[in-house]
Amino acid sequence: MSERRRHDLYQRLERVLGREEASTLMEHLPPVAWTDVVTRRDVDEALAAQDARIEARIADATRVIIMWMVGVMVPLFAALFAAVVSVR
Repeated sequence: MSERRRHDLYQRLERVLGREEASTLMEHLPPVAWTDVVTRRDVDEALAAQDARIEARIADATRVIIMWMVGVMVPLFAALFAAVVSVR
């Protein structure tokens, strides 16, 4: 509903019901068109999509950390093994 139509409706309600009643009734109308009102389903879908994105980022970060750890640990174990073998 456009602001113009909203205003026209308020003026008509004010003439028919009076100022206080018209204001009370208008306060119960959504401030935007019903097609713009977010539903619980919309929120649930948005949250599910956000959860999926977060889980994907965590999985990517975990892969990077594991690869880094393997890259660091293998040479360390190789150096440790070489040190132990050379001591014998």
